[in-house]
Amino acid sequence: MLDFRAVLESFSDAVVAADRSGCIVYFNRAAETLLGWNRSELIGEPLTLLIPERLRESHRVAFARFSESPGRPGQPFKVPARRKDGEEVPVELNVSSLGSGEDILVLGVIRALGARVDLEQKVLARQRVLAQYELMKVLTESRSLSEAAPRILQAIGESLGWGVGLLWMPDGSSALAPVALWASSPQRAAGFVEASRGLCFRHGEGLVGKVWQEARPLWSVDVTRDQRYRRAAAAAESGLRCAMFFPVAGADRALGVLEFLSPEPREPDEELQRVMAAMGFQLGQFIERLSAEEKLRESQEWLSTTLRSIGDAVIATDTRGKVAFFNAAAEALTGWRKEEAEAQPLGRVFRIIDEKSHTPVEDPATRIVRSHTAMNPFNQVLLVARDGTERTIEESGSPILSADGQLRGLVVVFRDASERRRAAEAMRYLARAGAILGGCLDFEATLRNVAALAVPGLADWCWIHLVEGAAAALRPVAVAHSDPAKLRAAEELTRRYPPVAGAPHGAAKVVRTGEPELIPEVTGELLAAYARDPEHLRLLKEAGFGSAMIIPLMARGKAFGAINLVASGRRRYTEADLSLGLELASRAAQAVENARLYQETQEAVRVRDDFLTIAGHELRTPLTPLSLQLESLRRACDRLETASLPHRFVPRLEAMGRQVARMERLVNNLLEISRITSGRLTLEREEVDLREVVREVVSYFRDDLERADSPLLVTAPGEVRGKWDRLRLEQAVTNLVSNAVKFGAGQPIEVGLAQEGGTARLTVRDRGIGIAPEDQARIFERFERAVPGHHYGGLGLGLWVVRQIVEALGGSIQVQSQLGSGSTFTLELPVEPPLPPPASGSGSG
Repeated sequence: MLDFRAVLESFSDAVVAADRSGCIVYFNRAAETLLGWNRSELIGEPLTLLIPERLRESHRVAFARFSESPGRPGQPFKVPARRKDGEEVPVELNVSSLGSGEDILVLGVIRALGARVDLEQKVLARQRVLAQYELMKVLTESRSLSEAAPRILQAIGESLGWGVGLLWMPDGSSALAPVALWASSPQRAAGFVEASRGLCFRHGEGLVGKVWQEARPLWSVDVTRDQRYRRAAAAAESGLRCAMFFPVAGADRALGVLEFLSPEPREPDEELQRVMAAMGFQLGQFIERLSAEEKLRESQEWLSTTLRSIGDAVIATDTRGKVAFFNAAAEALTGWRKEEAEAQPLGRVFRIIDEKSHTPVEDPATRIVRSHTAMNPFNQVLLVARDGTERTIEESGSPILSADGQLRGLVVVFRDASERRRAAEAMRYLARAGAILGGCLDFEATLRNVAALAVPGLADWCWIHLVEGAAAALRPVAVAHSDPAKLRAAEELTRRYPPVAGAPHGAAKVVRTGEPELIPEVTGELLAAYARDPEHLRLLKEAGFGSAMIIPLMARGKAFGAINLVASGRRRYTEADLSLGLELASRAAQAVENARLYQETQEAVRVRDDFLTIAGHELRTPLTPLSLQLESLRRACDRLETASLPHRFVPRLEAMGRQVARMERLVNNLLEISRITSGRLTLEREEVDLREVVREVVSYFRDDLERADSPLLVTAPGEVRGKWDRLRLEQAVTNLVSNAVKFGAGQPIEVGLAQEGGTARLTVRDRGIGIAPEDQARIFERFERAVPGHHYGGLGLGLWVVRQIVEALGGSIQVQSQLGSGSTFTLELPVEPPLPPPASGSGSG
């Protein structure tokens, strides 16, 4: 051992020996000089005193692995050593072993790097500068990340001596996936590359996800022993050990992660990490620039596509007012093709004049350049197209300004206003037509209104025919002409040459097929084919037909007539005119159909009222003698001894009397319906005491009240007089009392009378079945009932008759009711007849 130490003392390199437990057993003079320790201070102390604290754990792992399987000296490697004063010095360390088993010594030969370190640092610095240069070159030459990524990994890997490189970027599902991989030895790293392809990392997941989440670089000395590294087995199999990760830095977040691995262990290098962070930032700027350029391209393409496809015409110019953009709508309105218009002065392709004076209007370029402000939105002017055609347009323009307010160009937007104006006029025309047609219930008068509406707004000449009879003949019902002097000639032509049923053209064809006919240009050949004889042809030519439309009048899917519209002079009908004509015809047909239905309804009502009147009188004729005969029998019974009559005779006689009375009330209601609906309800006003009317009506119901076991109480403090029709009033009170008896459920009935000022009030209250709230309004309508008809008789007319009579007398009737608690009907009447309304147009003068 002494000889061993003597040899080691002669070494110029520092030598340190440690036993199997890691305690220092030898420390030569060169080690004292290099590290500043006295050997007596270190013998028996742990070897880790010579290791920087941050590397001690990895040192323990490496020392234990080496002491367990000692071998021949390996390649020297560079590490920092810790001096006694705490300073770190770069050294080259060569490790070997002496002895075996428990007596093994681990021998470390330490050589100060000195100038060599400086040289290596310069080489490393040059490599890092070269790596940054190569990165900038790649980023400058590349147009996409997919093009740049493989070259970036290769440039950094080869410049800095790494074996494998990967770029991780978002895959669209909130996770990072490898978008590029590089290996200096693809065959050796194939297993690791394959294991990496199918992986993805979310925020904080694995080493890649951690760097992405924290946006900070990370260094792993040995990933094969790092539990956070998911590809440790694949890395070990491919001989990869050290790894560094750094973020691809965006403006406010990490966009992705760059990963490099080496087969050799490397200590963390702060300078390298700073360089790599700078390169990550450069790559991040490149990616964000690509993204911004892509968004700009998409925005420009979207804008260009939108401007090309919108209905409004758009012209954009440069700062000199030369055309730079010209969409299809601008081509259609100006007559200039895009290729011809570009680079032309705006005023040449966009010629505008005043609508009224026809004098030139200053072009938008001149106005906007002078003021740097937008024009009033959508001024109306005339646009003169390239071929000289004039059309009304709405124009608007705005300057295109840079961020600092400098003029970069201008944009002019304009649209054809003639169609919109025509549409607005059509809407006003149809609105006026609807108002006129809706107010007429005579269908022939309606058709005359249609003809008058069509001239002169839609036609210079209009005539209308209706289909009549089984032969489907066409009868003229209306003729109108814009020139009153020509109206008689138009009527004469229509009368002398009406359409012939079955003709292959004109109104006959339109009525037969139900399809409209548009004739944009009425030619001489067409007139000759249409004319029946020379005289007819002469009249047609004199009429001056220029264009024509024939439109069917349709109802229930069948044509019942046709509207003929003719334009004279230079006017020519278009599909837009035909659409307006069809809409007018549709409204006219609906108005005619409504008028026909109204007339048919009126006729049906008249027939019904005639029937009710006749039926009422015919029913009343046998009821009157029958009622008198029953009354005679009843009086005869009163004179005879009761015992001499069969015991069921008198009750049956009384029942017959009640049924006759009920029939009389029903017949009276039928007659009232006829009078009311036909407007023949007349009032014979006279001085009437309502109290007497009530008492008389109550006496009619004496037997009914006894059978129903419903006591009836009349409360009348005094006379209640007014000018009313006694017969009508008696009928109204009868119906109200009859209702109370029918639905009173055998409970008491109260009839109250009162007068307040000029108003008389009658109330009829029962405590019977009541009326549901939803039924209380409709019970005053004709044929309406609030109870099932099979439980309670009647036609549902009594309360309607009451309301009609009361309102005719100037009064009103209301009901208050709850189901199960009965009903109270309140009838109010003015004691004096109401004043008639003032005559129309009267005034004080």
